[in-house]
Amino acid sequence: MSWTVPEQIKLTMVHQMEIRQEPGLTRSSTRESWCLVRRPDHGELRAVLKCGRCGREGVFVIQDLATTKRLRRWPMARSLASAVVLIGIVAALWIIGFTDGDITLQVLAFPASLLFLPVGIYLLASPSSNIGVRPPESVYFKTDTVREGLSYVTRNSRRGEGLACSGNAKPAA
Repeated sequence: MSWTVPEQIKLTMVHQMEIRQEPGLTRSSTRESWCLVRRPDHGELRAVLKCGRCGREGVFVIQDLATTKRLRRWPMARSLASAVVLIGIVAALWIIGFTDGDITLQVLAFPASLLFLPVGIYLLASPSSNIGVRPPESVYFKTDTVREGLSYVTRNSRRGEGLACSGNAKPAA
């Protein structure tokens, strides 16, 4: 996720038809319906997107720019603080361990670098995934799993209805 709040959002309704599990391979067939929506200037926007397979209407609640920035503020601050602490611990272990000649801190500096630096860099690069959109609740259908040769196939007990219908949102590219 980026530091900026996206102006256009891609809303998607995903209808999962079946899952086929074979030795070493899992296949899933889905049907997607999507649309691009522009963020409102003030307040919130309720966008309805209809699933192209089952006809279910999913209601997405999209917040304005100011509200989205407010919702992202605390996770971003927590992310930055965590990154500074992790990178600070690694720097302290290296500086104290190698300037004072403390072998314990020198030994701890290597695994701490391998563990804390990637996490700290990730936290700096990806501060918050909140884009100010609340997707609709997912719907799950009753399923049956049967064996077909070496494969296990999960389908709805009523043929053609599907396994699940869910909505998601992401920044428009």
